[in-house]
Amino acid sequence: MRVRAFTCLLLFVVCLAVQVSGYSQPPRNALCRLQPDPASTQKVSGIVIFNQTGPSEPLKMTIHLSGFQTYSPNTPETQLLHGFHIHEFGDVAGGCLAAGGHYNPKNSNHGDITDRVRHVGDFGNIKQELDGTLEKVIEDKIATLYGTYSVLSRAVVVHEKPDDLGRGGNPASLLNGNAGARLACCSIVISP
Repeated sequence: MRVRAFTCLLLFVVCLAVQVSGYSQPPRNALCRLQPDPASTQKVSGIVIFNQTGPSEPLKMTIHLSGFQTYSPNTPETQLLHGFHIHEFGDVAGGCLAAGGHYNPKNSNHGDITDRVRHVGDFGNIKQELDGTLEKVIEDKIATLYGTYSVLSRAVVVHEKPDDLGRGGNPASLLNGNAGARLACCSIVISP
């Protein structure tokens, strides 16, 4: 009986020491190679690289895209904005509609990346250059590569129109931001 009590006490002390010492999980990396949706006239493609140094650290997304429609220098900024989201399903072999809706495991209303109430997959808008390219880095404290709400095996979707960030005053705004057709998508996969 004493051996069993001592063993239990020893295990408790070891577990406590691990918690106190700040044991951390190793960094995680993922990537997503965007391909144009078959129904889109624009041929947007590129890559999104995901890095996260630990489960409580921000998720960093580095985005490199090309193939957007080109515009002249006097084009209004709203034409250069595209909704950027993580969607529920990662199997996009049949096109971007197969990705389902925004990744929303907490059943929240749609919003901007800075909003308190938003989908886990809401990242607002990304702005393309006039020449049809886009380079951007986004950091987020809600989406993660760890745990229950991980975005791994889900899909990135780039939309045709600007995201109204849930402020459009209609039911679709609170669901998807009225961001329009899906230009490109990809599955998020773990990488070294």
